[in-house]
Amino acid sequence: MVSVGAIYLLGPVDGKKLLGVDQFMRVSRGLLILGTVLIGISVVQIISSVRPPFAPRKRIRMDLSLIICSLICSLLFFANSVSFFVLVSSVDSSIERAIDEQVVTAYGFDGEVTNVIDNLQVEHACCGGSNYEVYEDSRWATHPSDIVPKVGLVPDSCCVRNASTLEIVDAEACHGDTLTLPNSVYLNGCAPFLAAEERYHPLVFAFCSMLLCIWMALVSSCVFYVYKTHPRTTVI
Repeated sequence: MVSVGAIYLLGPVDGKKLLGVDQFMRVSRGLLILGTVLIGISVVQIISSVRPPFAPRKRIRMDLSLIICSLICSLLFFANSVSFFVLVSSVDSSIERAIDEQVVTAYGFDGEVTNVIDNLQVEHACCGGSNYEVYEDSRWATHPSDIVPKVGLVPDSCCVRNASTLEIVDAEACHGDTLTLPNSVYLNGCAPFLAAEERYHPLVFAFCSMLLCIWMALVSSCVFYVYKTHPRTTVI
């Protein structure tokens, strides 16, 4: 868990990470936290099972320790699965807010962000995170941009294009002071297209965490059964 989370967090920045819409980024943080806690529990359990050098004949009963650790792990996995299920339900709104924020603050002034948003809008035939109206409140709409000069109310990547040639269907309508809908600009936001992909990772980890929760609960139940039916004498 720790290795997967660390590798992804330290990996190269792609378009989704740049826009802040990559849901696996949030999953990887959860994996890091959960993995660190589980490692800590394991270390404590291992240390408690080691016989002290000054008392080699002493036996330390590990049943209760194993039951407690298993229950803690089960609760952690349950909490993790719940958080992932909540994350799945909020993917659409989360991605929509993230894209809109980048459009408002960075579009036309950050080259990498601008390029990612333009490619996203052309590829999916969409405009903005929620819809094209987000550009009205953007920095690009009120300040001159050297990256994407303002010609109309929305950038060219929002203009309706021919599906085969990708040429703007009606440049005059798209670049005018008023937009002729729906022939000039894409009405749909880009968030739903990314949400369909980004919902997958949290959902997989939610089910995996729930299965691990059930497994650790079964382990603790078995240990408790052995502890009650086959007690061992502890010499102190």
